[in-house]
Amino acid sequence: IIFICVGSPSKEDGSLDDTQVMSSLEYLDKQQFKGLVVIKSTILYGHISEIISKSELKIVVNPEFLSQISSYEDAQNQTEILIGCDNIIYAKELMDFYDTQTNLVGHNFEICSIKEACDFKYIRNIFGATLVTFWEMVHDCTGGNSRKMAKLLNKFPLPSKMNQVGMDGERGFSGACFPKDVAAWSHFHSDKFTRMLLEYNQDVQD
Repeated sequence: IIFICVGSPSKEDGSLDDTQVMSSLEYLDKQQFKGLVVIKSTILYGHISEIISKSELKIVVNPEFLSQISSYEDAQNQTEILIGCDNIIYAKELMDFYDTQTNLVGHNFEICSIKEACDFKYIRNIFGATLVTFWEMVHDCTGGNSRKMAKLLNKFPLPSKMNQVGMDGERGFSGACFPKDVAAWSHFHSDKFTRMLLEYNQDVQD
């Protein structure tokens, strides 16, 4: 097994610089490496799809979910392990490695496709960035009262059915409250976050 843990930084324009990941894969392909190739680097599926389809490499995407300040501890104590593969045999080989060659205990495996694993790593980080931006908006629009708002939101959470919103095929938010209240707040505070919500909501419904 070879783990690819190289950098995947941003270019000046914000796009992904896949040079290190791709050069690693291309080298292993040229060497006709027969073992398992486990990509832990964060990489867009569109950047690796061609080499996956054209090479004989046994590729698995196994993204890390680590905090920058506690990456070592997080790696040693991870309980959920995501394995993206297009051949279940490769997933079983990696699971056996984790079970027999590491000190991890009590971990669970989740198996999906390579594309789903690549996508989810980005989706998870975008979701985190969205939460941070949301609370920055709350801070700015409430005079720095985001801590109280967070406490109240914990006490009066949205209905549990909201966890499934957007998964039923319906596009955008509607109903009596969401459009009206988001629009009123956005108009009064002129904040970019809720303005973006309204614009995106309109786009997906058009």
